[in-house]
Amino acid sequence: MQAWQALYWKPFQTGVAEEKPDHAIITSLVRRKDGKLPKILPSLLVLSAALSPFEAMLREQKSYSFEDFHLTPSCKADDVLVIEGAGGVMVPLTAHTLLRDAILKYEGV
Repeated sequence: MQAWQALYWKPFQTGVAEEKPDHAIITSLVRRKDGKLPKILPSLLVLSAALSPFEAMLREQKSYSFEDFHLTPSCKADDVLVIEGAGGVMVPLTAHTLLRDAILKYEGV
């Protein structure tokens, strides 16, 4: 992230009741070459339970539509973007959507 001056995005953050959100950890560990902190894009969904996003949403009675999954307008076409997932690629984001589906949606972007 430092060498590329990359943006950081974790669309689905779970487990915040038990530990710091990942963006706080990234901020404490990474500084860009110019000394500035990395640009952190806001998560789409922040959940307390340390479970898959889908299971945490069920427990917390929250919902999310995969159609709402999109890159933030503050991310420009020539930006390097590091996206952190939630577990492995087969982690369920919704009842019908895996993290793999989100990755494939942006393949080549």
